[in-house]
Amino acid sequence: MIYCVYNKATGIIRSRFDTQESDATRQVLDGEDIYYGDADARRHRIDVKTGRLIDMLDHRPSDDAIWIKSEGRWMPQEEFARVEMVIVRAKLDALEKKQLRIDRELRLRPSEVGADGKTPSQRLEELDLEIEKLRDQITSGTGRTEP
Repeated sequence: MIYCVYNKATGIIRSRFDTQESDATRQVLDGEDIYYGDADARRHRIDVKTGRLIDMLDHRPSDDAIWIKSEGRWMPQEEFARVEMVIVRAKLDALEKKQLRIDRELRLRPSEVGADGKTPSQRLEELDLEIEKLRDQITSGTGRTEP
């Protein structure tokens, strides 16, 4: 059976494990209790009044926290901005590597039409636009517009 250890005062889940009940009780510290069942500590918490599993969306940890739907958790706005910037930079790096390949194709076979129906120069123009958008995001200090 799966058990979760949570804080009795906040309902925040500290750990989740699949073990014997006797082993689970040894994991409980002062101020904690066991929830019998499966839960994702990033997505859920225990309602301290009812003992039921609830969605973490109901528990905003601070005023500047942003709900990240894809991860199912709250994230401080500052951390979100850093993570988004890392993602944007990784996308930019990947596109710049792709740009080198297309540039090589342009020099070797400038008029050859690829499987996408475009010449290397057309693909390079499209890629340049994508790269420009990502560079604008980095310059403005924003990642995506929505979490």
